[in-house]
Amino acid sequence: MGGHPRRPRWAAGSAVALGGLACVVAASFRSLLIDPRSAVRSAADRWIRFAAPPGKTLASTVALDASAFLAFPAVVEMLDLKGVAAADLYDYVPRKLTATFRNAGAEIEGSIGRSALGGWVALSLSFGNKASYVVVVDYASGNLTAVAPTYGKILAEKGLRGYVDATNTYGPRGLKVYNASSLLVALGANANKGPRAIWNFVEDTWTILCDGGSNDAHDLQLSYDGSQLWQADGRTAIEAWDVSSGDVVASFAEVDVEDPNHVQVTDEDAIAYVSSRQTDGIVKMKTDGTVVWTLGGPNGDFNVTFDGDHYAAGSSLWVGQHNAEYVGDDEYCLFDNQEGTGANSRLLCVELDYHRSKAAVTFAKDLGSYTPHFGDNDRLPTSNQFGVHWPDQVDVDDQYDVRALEVVRATGDVVYELKVVGAKCHSASDCDKGLTDRWTSYSAERFYAAPLVWNASCAGSTLSFTAADAFKRPNKYAATYDVVERPARRAKSVAGDFELAAYWRDTAETVDVSALTGPLTLTVTNAQGAATTVDVDECS
Repeated sequence: MGGHPRRPRWAAGSAVALGGLACVVAASFRSLLIDPRSAVRSAADRWIRFAAPPGKTLASTVALDASAFLAFPAVVEMLDLKGVAAADLYDYVPRKLTATFRNAGAEIEGSIGRSALGGWVALSLSFGNKASYVVVVDYASGNLTAVAPTYGKILAEKGLRGYVDATNTYGPRGLKVYNASSLLVALGANANKGPRAIWNFVEDTWTILCDGGSNDAHDLQLSYDGSQLWQADGRTAIEAWDVSSGDVVASFAEVDVEDPNHVQVTDEDAIAYVSSRQTDGIVKMKTDGTVVWTLGGPNGDFNVTFDGDHYAAGSSLWVGQHNAEYVGDDEYCLFDNQEGTGANSRLLCVELDYHRSKAAVTFAKDLGSYTPHFGDNDRLPTSNQFGVHWPDQVDVDDQYDVRALEVVRATGDVVYELKVVGAKCHSASDCDKGLTDRWTSYSAERFYAAPLVWNASCAGSTLSFTAADAFKRPNKYAATYDVVERPARRAKSVAGDFELAAYWRDTAETVDVSALTGPLTLTVTNAQGAATTVDVDECS
């Protein structure tokens, strides 16, 4: 199907106002990926004018209605296949999607500069068992780049035929960036189990992994060399599956773990950090099954300090957490649900001093609401935090079902919000929504088309720059630099290898350019072949 979506039969005579935003989005996002830098610059130029003077807050919002989703033919097809009535539309398509920037500029850019305003947000969305999507949103413009309904018949048409049940709605749970054009997705159906696949959101095609084998859908991660897929089975073991054959090629038993919802395997597959939800713990294990330590909860080995209060080893500061992971420099970030405590959920980071048997909270953001399940909290290269949550009690005056947000660590300021809005509610009781009668999100990811490169300068005979990979990865990976004289005709060059740091931390690099003269052009290429080019002034 192509072009404008046909008017669906379920909308005939409907009083639902969808506006005039239904347009051909697919063609525009393909052009974006062909040359992402030009699109990023224009989007950044649009938002940079909202940078606020000291002491003032300026905000600007882009709002899309349901027709932005209906611009994608697969969404229309899903609604037709399910026979959705007009009155039930917002149980199957969000009523609104809004992106808001506050004080866009230095607080979002950090030391990186304007390139930090580029890239995308990937988001998993579900409305109970009625409808589910993987969504990619252009960060700077707030526009939908790609939308994939994860309904069985649609998935089959897009590449998963023979591996999915045509009548099932598969909830996307585990979500990781595969490369600049594709996402790793764990699809959950019955009892949160289902197949694992790669969604190429540029081509809108799906590729099955592990020969279609089914497993717990809470999380997934590629091994260091990409040949295996690490996952918890949801009960007793953590396993590595061959991405082609589906054979289990490695396995170790979970110890001191109950209800694992996140497994991060690092150090070239030697170490695993397991988020044990029902024991409120982050368990560090070797992949031979040896427990190294546990941080938090009744099995915890460390005292924890937060805001002047002390929590003895064996107590729970965070409760029922999701997506806990190591972010480098002895720090761990998690989504603290505060399950069943009556407190608000929060984004939380904690620094561990292993040798002194203690830890301290380094960042906390109260979200002003309670999220009983799911949630995410990632560190960005700017050092801002990026998370997602859904309030069980929707605010009548600020209605949204799901919110992804970017927070400045030093101030706690929310500088970016992406809100998914469902059917309008009219009273506090009406807005008290359960897990299955509203939109929810398990995870969100921030990513770029190519490596980020900043602070490129030349002094004497040394060119220096700082770089970070295009997306978060749990291991360091090889990269290259190429420095060329400008203009390029008959120009000399210097090339070399280096490594981009794990956990989306930055890497500082220097290059001897004594053999080069004049202004220079630096190109940094990551292990996947994505490249970023910046111009550097003549060495002083």
